[in-house]
Amino acid sequence: MHSVLGGAGARPPSLGPARPPSATGLRGVAPPSTASSAGAGAPTPVAVDDLGRLRLLPPAVADAAESLRDETRDFASRLDEFLALVQDLVEVVDARSKEIETAKLRTGRRSRYAREPTASRHAA
Repeated sequence: MHSVLGGAGARPPSLGPARPPSATGLRGVAPPSTASSAGAGAPTPVAVDDLGRLRLLPPAVADAAESLRDETRDFASRLDEFLALVQDLVEVVDARSKEIETAKLRTGRRSRYAREPTASRHAA
């Protein structure tokens, strides 16, 4: 018989039965390989950088990755500046187009008023 509360280590029914850990790791993803590209069975090289941090990447690859990260951040900041400039330009163009439309409407009213005969203007 099963207890309603379950015992120590019991899983809630919503999670289903407990499964043994698989050889493929979490969520079906294979665990990281310990073999390097230098040869099968060779351990992954571990390096210590200038700040005493452990590194799994070779120094050249780590430097290239840092350089790429810095270039990406620089590009993103320049892109943000560009987007701000474009937004300002769109606002200026919109404001100017409204001014032009208003001027067109005024000009149209004036020309229509000027084309009307004088008698009809005084009759109203």
